[in-house]
Amino acid sequence: MRLIERVVRGIWTPSSHEILQPSFSSKACLSASIVFICQHLGFFSAPFSAIYFSVVCFFVYFSISAQILGFFDPFVPFEKVICVVIFGGLVDAVGKLFSRTEQQTSPPSDETAKHKSD
Repeated sequence: MRLIERVVRGIWTPSSHEILQPSFSSKACLSASIVFICQHLGFFSAPFSAIYFSVVCFFVYFSISAQILGFFDPFVPFEKVICVVIFGGLVDAVGKLFSRTEQQTSPPSDETAKHKSD
């Protein structure tokens, strides 16, 4: 509905879609639904009422902490780690680290020694 409203008002931008930049509420609802599905499939042996109570406590705690402490999205640290692992930032960082150590440990060539003596 929000997408249609933005198109009608004339301020639609593709990057402002909820799927591309989900809010904390969307992420929390998705994670809660995954927990409920896992409980339904038998991955958790806890009763439904206990899981429901823990999900409600999660929502209430982070809503209150957002209002009082200004803490808005507890999923950000997990998202950063997952993005680094999935999208190759970790491989690139390790590759750069090893290339730097190889450059630092390699002996100077004859040309660099001549330039330093001048």
